[in-house]
Amino acid sequence: MTPLTKWLSWTSEEDGIYVNEKDATFANLRMIAQTIYPWEASIDRDVASYQGSLPEPLPVTLPQDQ
Repeated sequence: MTPLTKWLSWTSEEDGIYVNEKDATFANLRMIAQTIYPWEASIDRDVASYQGSLPEPLPVTLPQDQ
């Protein structure tokens, strides 16, 4: 789910949704598009558009470890 303000501006790849399972059942309902222009919006079931992964997160350092 994406806030409308972020949806209207371009989001970076780091903020995207990724599916790592090739055989996953997937549907992007495009709810904001359905609300704004329901006559053109359609459900996206192509999981290939969402395959990928995020970069490894940076290690966490706690104050007592410094």
